[in-house]
Amino acid sequence: MACCINFETSLTYTSGVKPLTLCATLLPMIDNTKSIEQLENDFWKDNDPPTRLVEKCSQLRKIPIQNLTIEQIRLLIGQNIGLPFLIPKTIYILKSNIFAEGDLYEGDLLKSVLDIKEDFWESHLDLKSQLRKIVADKIDYIERKNENNIHRQLLKSIHSFLQN
Repeated sequence: MACCINFETSLTYTSGVKPLTLCATLLPMIDNTKSIEQLENDFWKDNDPPTRLVEKCSQLRKIPIQNLTIEQIRLLIGQNIGLPFLIPKTIYILKSNIFAEGDLYEGDLLKSVLDIKEDFWESHLDLKSQLRKIVADKIDYIERKNENNIHRQLLKSIHSFLQN
C-alpha cells in the first residue's frame, strides 16, 4: 500500500480550492509543512541583501512548501533554489495542468522546470523520468495549443529536454 503526500496549496480551480495528493510511489517523502530553509538546514542571514531578487528568494525560502504559490515556485526554480523539494510538487502540478502559470505566461512553470541544468537531472533521474513521461504524454496537446506559434520557445525547450 502506497503512502501519500498531501500538498495543500492555494491552487484555485473553477470549482474552488483543490488539495493536491501525491502518491509516495511517484515522489520521495518530503515534509511539505517545512520551508526550504528548514529542509536544507541552511538559514540565510537577512542582512542587507544585494538585490531585491535575493531578498525575495530569501523570504520565499522561509515559507512552508505546501503554502508556496505557482509563481513563487517558478521564481525559486528559476534561481535553482530548493529544487529537490520543489520539483516533486511541480511535477504533480504539471500533471494536472501542463500550462500552469505564475505571473509571466501560460506554461511558465513548465518552461522554468525544463530550463533546469542537466546536472540536477543527472542526480535526480527518478524525477527526470517522471517529468519526461508527463511531457511526452502532453506534447500533442501542447502542439495543438500552439496557435500563432505562441508556445514556440516552450516547445523548443520540450524537444531539447526529451532528447537529453
